[in-house]
Amino acid sequence: MFRYLVLLPLIAFTISACVTSKSGEAPSPVISVSLTGSPAGLAALSDGPLDPKTCEGVLARPPSTHTLNLQALTGSGQAGLRPFGSMCSAVYETPSPSDPFLAIALMHLDSDATAIERYEFYKQVFVTGKYLTSEVNSADDAQLDQFSAVLDAENIGRTVALRHNSWFLTITDGPNTADSLWTTDDLRLIGESIIARAQE
Repeated sequence: MFRYLVLLPLIAFTISACVTSKSGEAPSPVISVSLTGSPAGLAALSDGPLDPKTCEGVLARPPSTHTLNLQALTGSGQAGLRPFGSMCSAVYETPSPSDPFLAIALMHLDSDATAIERYEFYKQVFVTGKYLTSEVNSADDAQLDQFSAVLDAENIGRTVALRHNSWFLTITDGPNTADSLWTTDDLRLIGESIIARAQE
């Protein structure tokens, strides 16, 4: 629960300022075969059924030192807004704020255009904050839009955002990059797997 409270501001600004619009279908995502995950990253990959309303199946069973906290957030994302089909979060956490954690927010929006807006809005927060960032923007080639930022502040290490079709996902670790159990490639690998399974 602690991690959910820490990450609430991140979740809040991903659901703010949404507008409704229409867009056509895009090809299915192509997963990056070149990514190599660490043991912790590979252990987090789930291959079971995924429920985008509850985040059940988003992550595999947690490490023995952690618990898995799932939250259905669709109602909170729709207060006065209409672009959310579903929204949920999944967090590996411990009771201690200084321990490593992994947090995912998965959103299915009403259109590709709305998901692009969420992605661009999330990205701009970190670009204007002058954090170390990188991006792979190639959805036109049936790839995922991917953006990553290193924060190393306020118990957050790094965050990765992924967008394909009308799906938008953020994955964040901490308490900092040095003490996290996961690498940037892990976050990308886990995120790509979730986006692909969500669209099956």
